[in-house]
Amino acid sequence: MKPIIITAYTNDAHIYDMFKIESAMRHLPKWFKDLSKTYPTTVGNQGRPINLPVSTMKNCPAIIDYLSRPLAVRIPYDLVLRCDDGEMAWSAPSQRIVDLVVEFNKTQKEGFDIGHCKAGVGWELVEPEGIPFLFTDAYYNNFSKDWRVTQGITNFRDQHHLAINISTPINQEQTQIDAGQPICYLMPLSERPVKVVSKLVSPEEYKHIAEKGNKKFTFIDKWKKNRKLKKFLGVP
Repeated sequence: MKPIIITAYTNDAHIYDMFKIESAMRHLPKWFKDLSKTYPTTVGNQGRPINLPVSTMKNCPAIIDYLSRPLAVRIPYDLVLRCDDGEMAWSAPSQRIVDLVVEFNKTQKEGFDIGHCKAGVGWELVEPEGIPFLFTDAYYNNFSKDWRVTQGITNFRDQHHLAINISTPINQEQTQIDAGQPICYLMPLSERPVKVVSKLVSPEEYKHIAEKGNKKFTFIDKWKKNRKLKKFLGVP
């Protein structure tokens, strides 16, 4: 089966060396790695015990499929979050990183009563076919955490910038996400396998790729208008 090819661009050598976007199977949580595939139980008739193996979660087809298909996105920096009355506060090891995070304010999400921010992770992704990908929480890595990744669907033909929407409860105490933590899965809405080609490029080329896929030429409905213009002009 022909693979889906994603080219991942960054201009940050540290991100390129340490935080590539890879199969989620390479970043399984420790508890899952340590879990046995079976556990013993005793079943028998008329009081005659027979030792039998019983499957654990590690043999569940639904969980295995869920973990084997997506790409894992890891946050490339420490990020501290707090939500006060629906407004987010955050900090990171440098101002450059702090500026990668953008808040959705109360007016933008009225009725969606959580703290909500969008965190850039230093990658621009290009996939020419327009295959849809589901952003989904890396749940089995983070089930006990007090933050979640907000779900959505995108493609990397019309949108190249990779930013992760993170939500926290209102008036939540300060929480920290550590560098290297898988925070999000990119699940292809296709049966085809996915191959990621990572490239370290100059700041100028990175900016060109970012602006090409995220040109701010209109106030609203940027994606819809951009696709319509491309179709009219015959631009891939």
